Amino acid sequence: MTAAAKVDPDSKVCRCGHDRIHPMVSAVPKYSGVGWAAILIGISWEPQSISFKCRVCDDTLGTLTSPAEMKKVRLYG
Repeated sequence: MTAAAKVDPDSKVCRCGHDRIHPMVSAVPKYSGVGWAAILIGISWEPQSISFKCRVCDDTLGTLTSPAEMKKVRLYG
């Protein structure tokens, strides 16, 4: 099975042809001011939203704002 066969047909694709699960697409969290302050002093904080951005062409492939959906996304590592 090719990589193209594994891609959800309804998922967005950037100009490069990458979808949300491609290694060159990063999950970028957006935090509130209080969230950034907590992170800077070492406290974990939930983001307000998560955007999926291609690192090659800089296109945004979508944004999650639902807390339940955001918990399914692994942000780091």
